[in-house]
This record gives sequence, structure tokens and C-alpha cells, in this order.
Amino acid sequence: MNLFLRCVKITMGVIFEDFWIEAVLGIIGLFIGFYHFWTLNYNYWKERNIAYIPPVFPFGNTKDATLSTRFTGYVFRDLYFQLKGHKFGGITTLRKPQLLLRDPEIIKLILTKDFNHFTDRGLSPVDEEHEPLSAHLFNLQGEKWKILRTKLTPTFTSGKMKIMFHLMKACAEKLEKGILKHAEKEDVVEIKDYMARFSTDVIGSCAFGLDIDSINNPDNVFRKISKEIFKPSLSLIIRNALNAIVPGLSTVLRVKITPKEREDFFFKVVHDTVEYREKNNVKRNDFLDLLIQLRKGQLELDDEHEKSNFHIHGNETHKKEDTGKLTHHNPSNDIEMTNRLMTAQCFVFFLAGFETSSTTLSFCLYELALNKEIQTKLQVEIDKVLAKHNGEISYESIKEMTYMDTVVQETLRMYPPASVLSRDCVSDYKLPESDLEIKKGIHIMISLLGIHYDPEYYPHPYQFNPDRFTEEAKQSRHHYTWLPFGEGPRICIGMRFGLLQIKMGLATLLSKYNFDQTAETQVPMEFSSKSLVTSPKYGIKLKISKR
Repeated sequence: MNLFLRCVKITMGVIFEDFWIEAVLGIIGLFIGFYHFWTLNYNYWKERNIAYIPPVFPFGNTKDATLSTRFTGYVFRDLYFQLKGHKFGGITTLRKPQLLLRDPEIIKLILTKDFNHFTDRGLSPVDEEHEPLSAHLFNLQGEKWKILRTKLTPTFTSGKMKIMFHLMKACAEKLEKGILKHAEKEDVVEIKDYMARFSTDVIGSCAFGLDIDSINNPDNVFRKISKEIFKPSLSLIIRNALNAIVPGLSTVLRVKITPKEREDFFFKVVHDTVEYREKNNVKRNDFLDLLIQLRKGQLELDDEHEKSNFHIHGNETHKKEDTGKLTHHNPSNDIEMTNRLMTAQCFVFFLAGFETSSTTLSFCLYELALNKEIQTKLQVEIDKVLAKHNGEISYESIKEMTYMDTVVQETLRMYPPASVLSRDCVSDYKLPESDLEIKKGIHIMISLLGIHYDPEYYPHPYQFNPDRFTEEAKQSRHHYTWLPFGEGPRICIGMRFGLLQIKMGLATLLSKYNFDQTAETQVPMEFSSKSLVTSPKYGIKLKISKR
């Protein structure tokens, strides 16, 4: 009996030993297979004799950005400077080969002149049924994007911005009153929070027709959503990981980014507002009104719409026929402006409008607090212009504030809301005067922090100097070295709106108050690694006092 048991133990030991050996060998085999699959493109640029930065498994060249341990803009800025001496170079994000551009003339080709080869941003395909709020202008691709862009262009002209000005002004007056109690006590205030409330009110009013008043009611639902919307979510991380394995895989698996309750909220707001206005013949002269008119074919064009058929680049003017051919499309492929599509456009207006404007305003006040002589010079201009307009902040008076324009442009140089621009190659493209053929599917990256902080274009780049943006100074450098709104046919359609909102906030605040740094003000500024846009890591605390 004992002999029998010993034989069984020996036999089972051999079996289990073989099992574990096979299991370990299987795991090693799987890892080798995965490693081969994952690194298949790691020699992509080397094989094409293109300058490149060697990737490191498994993150390529963007480990810190992928893990959110460092601000994405910093990561691509460092890659930009590592490729110094080259007009472009190869990098790798996870397992995808990408082309990082450094030369402004090549950037001009990609964004504008040869735009038809690079019409898309390289984002996941839009699934309108499963993710209806994603069917907006920023996300859409190909012909559908071109048609919608053509439709929406008349809603963002200077004439339309002028009509909406009174809505912005009402929000700015609430901001001024909300700040007063702090100025009287010379409080130290988290300025980014107040600017975010202001911009949330402006977007709520201009896009959705709602009087949100988050200045006095910071816990309203719009403000709560705006606080959460730019934080990286688990679903976003999963989507990016899946798309790194197989492009578009997240769409096939229907990984949802926007929570259902958020979708329901925005759809209800737009549906109820549109229904009320159409039933009661209410006209408010806001973005939603323009979309309603657009749907009915009643949108009135103005002279500025004719000018929008051209893109102006420094001293050069290109017809749109040369920059994407957006002026013509087949009417049979037209898009119906449904309530769902209108909601998606209002949603992206909210997304793109409140955070970009509020951070730019916050960074601008931060730099003015650190550079008091510039703050004083700007206040003198504001006072002088307002005196000519009976103390009235108007559309016309803001347009006369030329020094303010240079201050805002310098702020956007140092703190571009989007730190990286991206484009997807949609058809093979031979780069002029080079041996490089960019294949369909290759992702193009442009580091704004790299270009904006390149001493070749901006000497002493970490110094805040609005004089860089006098007309004479701008003519001395390439137009494509300042890209906070992008360029070409995919330039930010809401650029005029954003700039007007920023200048309105500055004129309102600086005409009444002074802003100073304190011991609590972070110097130098650090950017958050967790935010999807350029945002201060520790907030912006400034002392406010009455002038």
C-alpha cells in the first residue's frame, strides 16, 4: 500500500511539474508574441531614414503623458527640443508612429495649403447613436465635417458676435459685483474659480439661453459639470488604451465617454428651450437662436461671412478653394440640423468655451499681477478708451484696446489652452523638398509649447512681454509660430467669441480693480498633469483691491 501511494505521488509530481513548465513557457510565448506585436512599428522611422527618438517599450516616447504623471504639453515640448536641428522627426506614442513637426513652413503645408491630405484630427470615429453628444464639429471627420463647418461658419462672424455682446456684458457686470466684496477687504482670491464661473455664465447664456448666475450660485448643475468635464475619466483611459492596440477598437466595443445622465441633461435643456422659443416666438439673439434659424434656412448672412471665405496668414491671403475647398459640397449629402445635432454643437460650445476662456483670463491676470508695469499700462489704455465712450464698455470700445490685444496674444503664447495640435493623414502625401512620403493613417503632432517657447522665434521665452505682438514684431516672424487656435480650415471656429469674452472680462475687472501676487501665489507656474487642457497645478491665488 505504501509503495502504491509513493508511485502515485511521483506520477502526480511529474504531471504537475510538466503543467507548470508548460504554463510558464506559454506565458513567455504570449509575452514574446505581444511584445513583437506591440513593437512592430518601433523601427518605422529608422527604416525610412528619418530622424527619430528611439521608443522604449511599452510607452514609446510618451510614458509620463500616458500615465498622467507629467503635463502632456511638457512631454511634447521636450520631444520638440530633442529634435532640434531637424524640420521634423519621428516619435512613438505607445505603439503608434507619429511625425512631430518643427518647421513653420511645413506646419503651414499640413494645416492649410495641403489640408485635403490632413482633414481629420485622428480621434476615434464618431458613433452618433451610442455617443450622440460626440457628433460635434471638433470630432467629426471627412465630408460630414466639411458640410457642418460650412453650415456653422455664418454663426461665428464678427457681426453675430456683436449681436451677442449684450449677453456677455450682463455676465461681466455680475462678475464685477461678485468681486467687489473681496476687493473692499483686499482678500486673496482663487482667481481661476471666479473666471470659470464667469465663463460658465457666458456660455450658459450665449449657447443655451439660460441665466445660470454661478457667480452667486457656484453649486448650480452647469458649474458642477464644468468642474468634472476636463478631468481624465476611467472610460477615457480605457478608450485610449484600446485605440492604441487597434485604432477604432473602442468604437467597435462601444466604450462610452459621456455619462448618460449628462447626455440627458443637455438634451433636455436644448429640447425644452427650442420648444419654448418656437411655441412663443421668442428670439434672444444667442447661439441657439442662430441654430434654429439655420435649421429653418432663415439665417441672415452679413458682410463678414463673405470675408470668412478666405483665410488670412500674415501678409498672405488664400482663397478657401486652396485650403480645403469648404465653399462647395453636394446638396444631396446635406445634414439636417436636428435637435440632437443642435445639442451636440451647443455641448462643444460649452466644452470649448468655458475652460479655454477661463484659464486664459486667469493666466493673464496672473502675469499682470507679476508684471505690475504692464498691468498699469493696460489700465491706462482701458481708462483712456472708456473715457472716449462715456465710460461704457462696448463692442466698439473693446476693439479700440490695441495694447490689450497684445497682452492677450502673449498670454496665449505662454499658456495655449491646447498644448498639442494633431492631424491624421487621410491620403498618402509626398512632403515637398524631402524624401519623406507620409502614409495614410500616420498621425501628425505639433507641439505648441515647443514652438511658442522656442528662442529662435521668441527670445527669452519665459518672460511675459506683450511687445512681441506689435504689428511690426509679428511681421518679423513666421505666422505659423503662434497657433493657440490652430490654423487653416480647422482653425477654432469660436476664436472671435473666445477673444471677445476674454477681453470683456479684462476690461471689466481692470477698470475697477488691481491684482497683486501674494505669498500664496505660485511662482513659477506649474501645469496640472491631470487636466486635458493647460491648467494651473495649484490654482491661481491673487490679492484683489479697489483702484
